[in-house]
Amino acid sequence: MEPPDEWVVSCVCEAFGCLPSEALREIADGPAELLWRILELRAFARGKEEADHARRDPKATIEEGPMRELVLKVQAMAIREIRAERRGESGAAGTR
Repeated sequence: MEPPDEWVVSCVCEAFGCLPSEALREIADGPAELLWRILELRAFARGKEEADHARRDPKATIEEGPMRELVLKVQAMAIREIRAERRGESGAAGTR
C-alpha cells in the first residue's frame, strides 16, 4: 500500500526544510531516487543512533520498524565478521 501523497510531501518538506510546492517539484522533476535514498539513509542513521543509545542505557527503547530490523541485521553481520577475523577465518562473512 502506497503512503498518501500528502505524507510523502510532508516527509520531503521536513527532511529538506522546503515548502510543499518545492517538495512537489523535486518529487516530480528531480532525481526522485536520490530523495528516497537520502530519506532511507537518514532513517537508518536514526535507527543506528537509537540502537547505540539502547546499548548504553538499558531503559532506552528502539522504535519498531523496518530500519530497526535492518540496523540489527547489519550489527549482527559486523559482529560475525569480527569474530571470524579473530578466529583467523577469511571470507567468513555471509557463510553461515
